[in-house]
Amino acid sequence: MTSITDFQPGQILCLEHGDTCLYAELIQIVPKNKSRRGWVRPLILKVSPTRDSIASSSVHIDDPTASEQPSLYDLRQGSDLLCPIALFRAALDTEVVPLLTQLAHPKTQTQGDCIAHQQLHRFIHDVCQMHLTTL
Repeated sequence: MTSITDFQPGQILCLEHGDTCLYAELIQIVPKNKSRRGWVRPLILKVSPTRDSIASSSVHIDDPTASEQPSLYDLRQGSDLLCPIALFRAALDTEVVPLLTQLAHPKTQTQGDCIAHQQLHRFIHDVCQMHLTTL
């Protein structure tokens, strides 16, 4: 596992919570900060379908790929976040590059900016609630 002291600006990090992953670029680790916070630039929020949402969806059962695809939210036009770096792990190229490629593909239907930022807000709220005592 990568130590937070090994993180470098420009590196892509991942914050996982439940069935959701936030991929973000590390911009800067705040110097002389005992809580080890850093500025990150959100790139992609990947929400994997839960078993409940798959079962309750109206997607045709004969199409196994339709209901199992994660929802991707393009966050590249959003604001930077100040977050505890300890919550992140280094993202692997093999997980990030395919997601960025999907966002660039014309057939990919990403959600609108408003919906994407609502999803990010909900995700950050959930993470904060989970780690309230340690933040």
